[in-house]
Amino acid sequence: MNDYRGAVVEKVESSTTKRTGVVRLDKRSMTFFAREDDADHRSQPFASKNGTEVYAWLKVQLNRTSEKDRLDWVPVVEIKAGGEGGHHYYRDDTQEHDQSIEITINRYYIALTHDEREWRKLQWEACDPKATGCVPENDRYAQSHTYGEGPKSQNTHKKPFILPTYKPRNYSGGAVLPYTPELWKGLLLIIKQIEVQRKLLAEMIGTKDGIATVAEIGSGRAQLLLGSGK
Repeated sequence: MNDYRGAVVEKVESSTTKRTGVVRLDKRSMTFFAREDDADHRSQPFASKNGTEVYAWLKVQLNRTSEKDRLDWVPVVEIKAGGEGGHHYYRDDTQEHDQSIEITINRYYIALTHDEREWRKLQWEACDPKATGCVPENDRYAQSHTYGEGPKSQNTHKKPFILPTYKPRNYSGGAVLPYTPELWKGLLLIIKQIEVQRKLLAEMIGTKDGIATVAEIGSGRAQLLLGSGK
């Protein structure tokens, strides 16, 4: 093992994990070197005559989450429900009516940082051991993105995110709830049912018999029976 010794020539910080390290220069051999943990003198340092190469190596190490910095990733479901026309006031003599319904669901993982200042987000596949895109635990923080403010956030302009959230997170967001297989399956069934009703409506108004049925519904001689989607 080479006995590298030298003063700090550059401090390095990961903007993602906030971990810090230093690059040192051994003036005896004019070699730059660094360790992931600068205080661990028993570990073999990465060394090179090229300081940029050592800096790049250290940055990669600091971008990884250390064992003590691993976060508890929680699976959640975000639900956005809405449509157009629901805010209108209708009267029987109005000449034009419109109404639509839509729902968007998404599942992913979030985690609260240890300092509780922010929530981080990862795509579902990143934490799913069955997925080809599963990310090793030590790399998850580095690949995550800012999601929301934590309870100890210093940002006074935004409210901290709370799980569960039943009201929209923002104007384009939706409810965010803990994930369960049953909840996810139920949402998929709702989406399937909406698709069935859309096809049923298209078929009803697209044929002569369908239009006749609509007229009978309007006269009270028939009832509107929606499909089950099963």
